[in-house]
Amino acid sequence: MRRRLAFALVLAVAVAHGGCGRLAPDTPRTGKTGFFEWAILPATSASAFGLEPDESWQSEPETVERALAGIRAYLDAQQEIELDEEEGDTFVWHEMVYGVREKLPAYKCQVVGFVEDGRRLLYLNFVHFMSLEPHPDDEPGEHEDWIRDPHVVDDGGDHYWQVVYDPGTDTFLRMSINGEA
Repeated sequence: MRRRLAFALVLAVAVAHGGCGRLAPDTPRTGKTGFFEWAILPATSASAFGLEPDESWQSEPETVERALAGIRAYLDAQQEIELDEEEGDTFVWHEMVYGVREKLPAYKCQVVGFVEDGRRLLYLNFVHFMSLEPHPDDEPGEHEDWIRDPHVVDDGGDHYWQVVYDPGTDTFLRMSINGEA
C-alpha cells in the first residue's frame, strides 16, 4: 500500500512538472557557457527578431553550448575579413567587431531556433548586461525579463549584436552589430 501511494505521489509530481524530465515548450531553458549566460527562448519568439522562418524549433542546451564555444574564434575571423564596397567600410567593421570582442564577458545571449531553406539554424541575440538593468526612469513592470522576452533594440551600438549559427555544419553564417542613433 505504501509503495503504491509513494508511486502515485512521484507520478503526480512528474506530471505536474511537465512529465519525466521534459519541459513544456514555452519554458525557457537557461545556462552558462564560459562567461556567457544564455536563455533558449520559446520557438515562437523568432518573429520578434524580424525573422521570417519556414518554421521554428527549440534548441537543446548542448547545441547552444557548442555555438557559444566558437564565438571568440568567429570574432577573430571577422577582424580579418575584407569587405567590398557594397558590404561597407572594412575599417569601421573591424572597429565594431573589436568593440564587441573587448566586451565579451559583459553579454548575455538569447537563443531562438528557426528553419531557413530547410536548415535548422540558431539566432543568437547578444545583449550587454547593463542594458538589461532597470533604469530609475522605468515604469514598474516596464523592464523586460531577458530570459523570457526577446530583447530587440534598433540602435545601441556594440551593446547589441547578433549571429546566425548552423549547428548542422558547426559554422556561423552571418553577423550584425547594431548601429548608433
